[in-house]
Amino acid sequence: FDLINSEDLVILSHEEIFDKANFGEIKPILKKMSKVTSLAKSKKKSGINVLGTIAGTLAITGKHNECISLEKVWHESIPKFEIPIRVVCPYYPQVAPELVDSLVLNHTDDFIR
Repeated sequence: FDLINSEDLVILSHEEIFDKANFGEIKPILKKMSKVTSLAKSKKKSGINVLGTIAGTLAITGKHNECISLEKVWHESIPKFEIPIRVVCPYYPQVAPELVDSLVLNHTDDFIR
């Protein structure tokens, strides 16, 4: 609780991010990240680590196009923030093989599953 109370650890649920928006839409994600980056900058943090579960959830539920679109826009948006952001996106081992190549191409860091 100390990390959460001090705001050194921020947990955003899918429900909190999307509210009434469709799951996987990028605008609500970027809006929340803007608030988190502002908080990090005000606390003089050198960067942000993000554990992103949305794309993996889209992939495992068969929403491959939405998954790829989210990954692409997300990774294009990261450099636009004024603080370094490192994203780790866990994927289930049973992600469709035809999706893996696209995920590798759209990831800024190594793709590991």
